[in-house]
Amino acid sequence: MRDDPPTRYPLPEFRLFPREVPWDTPISDLSGWWLSSTCDEHGTVAYPLRLMAANLGWKRTLRSIVPKLKCKSCGGRPIKVELVEYAGMNDKHPGFREGRLVLIGR
Repeated sequence: MRDDPPTRYPLPEFRLFPREVPWDTPISDLSGWWLSSTCDEHGTVAYPLRLMAANLGWKRTLRSIVPKLKCKSCGGRPIKVELVEYAGMNDKHPGFREGRLVLIGR
């Protein structure tokens, strides 16, 4: 029988992906998901909300972050921003549907 040492950090809670945009929820509560930002000229980049929260503050909300997003290459505003469940491209798995909410764009 193996004795595992006690966990020294809190394990993340299982959360369901929201059905509506959680504009006023602290990004600490969204830290398991990603923001996907698309620039017209430079493509799409996915940002982990956990890293964004560590850099910008855990109490920040999507309402305060999304309007300030810019492309790192050209400084332009994104044409599309989405809250996504996974950052990877999941088109290789037929039938897989990830959570995805559009914040800006179509």
